[in-house]
Amino acid sequence: MIIPALLEHRGLRDFAELASAHEQCFDDGWSGDAFAALLATQGCFTLTLGSELQGFIVGRMAADEVEVLTLAVRPSWRRRGVGTRLVTSASQHAARHGCRLMFLEVNAGNAPARRLYAGLGFSEAGMRRGYYLRRTGPNEDGIVLRSSIPLSPVGNGTALR
Repeated sequence: MIIPALLEHRGLRDFAELASAHEQCFDDGWSGDAFAALLATQGCFTLTLGSELQGFIVGRMAADEVEVLTLAVRPSWRRRGVGTRLVTSASQHAARHGCRLMFLEVNAGNAPARRLYAGLGFSEAGMRRGYYLRRTGPNEDGIVLRSSIPLSPVGNGTALR
């Protein structure tokens, strides 16, 4: 079950848990303090999946748009539909708040994530050179993706190449 996490009403341990999961997924993992500060800002929300935090998504709503700031699925839970459920639920949450468009960035080299977003109907809207920091090696490009809400799955994953 996906539950909107009202983290401002929960303990600091929750922010540390988000940070721990995020670090497992990304070279530039965010700290618990960074999550606390971000989620205290207007329009930001997080949705979590699983009592053991299989994954989570953080979004920010403004006007009629929502931007996915991060999506993290713990490695042991990947390829089980967790990411799809989180993105879909975030789009539904945003739609209830009047959003009509969803944006996000995806690492150009992250083929599984690109397939996930393609399957949900996202299309390319731009590129950010060197957007993703890496622990070693050069930074990687981010592809800006966009979709209308409600999401419109294409089913065959061919929207992005």
